[in-house]
Amino acid sequence: MKKTIIAIILVIMMSAMVSAEKGVATLQMSTDQPFQQTVNDPGFFASLGNYLMGIDDNDALKVYEIGLSIHPRSSDIMNNLGVYYTTKEDYDKAIEYYQMALAENPDYTIAMSNLAIVYHKTEQYDEAIEQLRELVNAEPNNPSYNYDLAINIATNIRYNYVGDIDESIAYFEAAENLESDYVRATENIEVLHAVKALS
Repeated sequence: MKKTIIAIILVIMMSAMVSAEKGVATLQMSTDQPFQQTVNDPGFFASLGNYLMGIDDNDALKVYEIGLSIHPRSSDIMNNLGVYYTTKEDYDKAIEYYQMALAENPDYTIAMSNLAIVYHKTEQYDEAIEQLRELVNAEPNNPSYNYDLAINIATNIRYNYVGDIDESIAYFEAAENLESDYVRATENIEVLHAVKALS
């Protein structure tokens, strides 16, 4: 079964590479309509790459790159390339792909969230906060976005002495109100109140 799946994937990838190398967006060499529809769907490359990330991430990269060469405006494939480079800790490239995805689709919350995560990992807290504010505005009832925004505000205060403790507390409280006992929101609220009392 595995060998059959791998063989099918290889045939599709080889056909797509031939097509991409010729600069043709559709596969002219195949008369099989379902095959053409599959390759003409950027979601196919995004899904296949996601599947391969769990098996061989280098094959996943190849699939994403082929998909992007055929579908250069696919925000899903751009986002997935960002995820690939995030897992490789190549954060500059990850940021580049997340930003490309957002340039194509400014309301793409998954890419915004992924970009915020990378900004946090690279200690670019102001940028992370900016992305998370957009996410909270887009989905105010998402406890994770509220919590992550609170964490980034608090972290920015801790390391850069920039930010508002009350704002961080408010977002922790929002996360807690949306989902009781959310992660460690209560604990963080208590710590921030203690820090505020010392100021």
